Amino acid sequence: MCHTRLTKSVTLVAILRGALLVWVALAGVASAARADSIVLTAVDGRVLLMAPGDVATLRLRIQATQAFDATVFAHNAGSSEYTLIGQPAAGCATFAPAGGIQHVLFDPTVASGDLLCEYTIRRSLDSLNDAGIWLWANVNGFPVATVEWVLGTTADVALTTRQESFALLPDGRARGLLRVTTSNPSGFSIDGLSAGSCLDTYFPDFSIDGTIAGGCGPANGYGGACFDYSYGFTLAPVPAQADTSCLVELTSTSPYVHPLYFPIELVLDSMINMQTGGHLLPMRDPPMAALMLAADALFHDGFD
Repeated sequence: MCHTRLTKSVTLVAILRGALLVWVALAGVASAARADSIVLTAVDGRVLLMAPGDVATLRLRIQATQAFDATVFAHNAGSSEYTLIGQPAAGCATFAPAGGIQHVLFDPTVASGDLLCEYTIRRSLDSLNDAGIWLWANVNGFPVATVEWVLGTTADVALTTRQESFALLPDGRARGLLRVTTSNPSGFSIDGLSAGSCLDTYFPDFSIDGTIAGGCGPANGYGGACFDYSYGFTLAPVPAQADTSCLVELTSTSPYVHPLYFPIELVLDSMINMQTGGHLLPMRDPPMAALMLAADALFHDGFD
């Protein structure tokens, strides 16, 4: 699968994921009694590490008093990269671990309402990409319980910020330099990262300039999904087991009277393993950090 296609699709994945979580929350309020009767558990956690050629077992525990429809959204990998070996136990739905959107049926009543489904999955030797699987149970057409897995190499990256300078301008406004650092503990270099935030509901009380010497670049490189506006930076590749950093200049829009903060998020939807060219998925949700403009040294480390 080409990288262009993957890059275009992952933004849609992020939008769908956010919409699904909102939908599940609303459905849980509207149908609390029904939602509480279905519990989905990833027995061995969210991440299933698999190198090309590996065979692994994905285990799903289902606790429910009735059969139910479910939707499986398998994304990011080509259909031949991850395949199911054999058939799961009675009552467990069969689905393709890289087969797009699938509608299936689970029947935990065959195990007195507590069903363990085990899926043996093979990753092909020529596989480049990680695979993501979301599964959600539907009641009366609404998703009421969800579970998620990431299969493959995966990556665990982090974003931190630190204020390096602060000064008051003659007109009372504040200006400071902030260092944005990306850390990669993985054994391979990573590209395709960006950082920023949406400006859909409120705006920062400072201007953001990344075009300075050593800067993060123009603030139009945010890769996340926003309804209206955003700011952000395309980040440099991060070598294996190393950090990269860049600078952002912040200038308050009015005379400075108190510390100023605005969120910045590491966007991981388009991560590329520079060793293989494959598309990576994150081990966990993107970590949040903050842009900050603060005179008091007590605030220099943000929310730590």
